[in-house]
Amino acid sequence: MKAKIIRLHNKRMQTITIDAREPKMYQGENPSVFHLIQGRKRREAQMILEIQDENGNLQTTKRGILNNFVGHMKRKYGPIQVDDECVDQNGADLG
Repeated sequence: MKAKIIRLHNKRMQTITIDAREPKMYQGENPSVFHLIQGRKRREAQMILEIQDENGNLQTTKRGILNNFVGHMKRKYGPIQVDDECVDQNGADLG
């Protein structure tokens, strides 16, 4: 039981420094309150709190932001509409 608690505690402490580009801690050093606050500030700075959609509406809810992102990705990487008649006509001209 003691080994499991130590392992879980160490795993939790390692996640604090994972997102740091320049770790300001030495190997084996326990994170201080300063390190915890720095990690929280980094995470908050990376969060998107609002976004403007293609109609100019401001989306502030998590659901609105996610829907806007999914819609953008679908439009960007979705299939392109092709006019089959033009493809058939151009193909016949080449052959």
